[in-house]
Amino acid sequence: MKKLIKNTGLFAITCLTNTFLAYPVFSQVQTFRSLSAPSSPYSGATRAGNTIYVGGVIGLSDNEKSLVPGGIEEEANAAFDHVIAMVEKAGGEKTDIAKCIVLVSNIDYFPDLNKVFKEKFPTAPPTRSTIVVDKIPMEAAIEVECTAYNKQ
Repeated sequence: MKKLIKNTGLFAITCLTNTFLAYPVFSQVQTFRSLSAPSSPYSGATRAGNTIYVGGVIGLSDNEKSLVPGGIEEEANAAFDHVIAMVEKAGGEKTDIAKCIVLVSNIDYFPDLNKVFKEKFPTAPPTRSTIVVDKIPMEAAIEVECTAYNKQ
């Protein structure tokens, strides 16, 4: 019986140790205010360990109250510039961006979106999912969310 208890205890310790080694525990989560919309009620970016999450960004003008003028291309430029700035604010670089999710309000925006995406990420672009939706806040043409990996 003692041998069974000893082996069960060793097994439990081994399982717990392997679990902690296999799944890193985030000792610190850092949040960063949005650069384009600092009055928003949520973080513009969050860093958890080596991963940086940038929340949904639209092409806001400097006053936060309106979209940049000009349509999809200008909005996409502003949104991606903001995403890149937020990744940098969280300690990463543009080349650390691994995945983007892009919402567009019209399927006809794909050519302009692709043009801007190629300009922003000319080499080794991140993966991207693009989803056509009915509406985006403030009647925006585009909203961008990205995830980056940066080993500090």
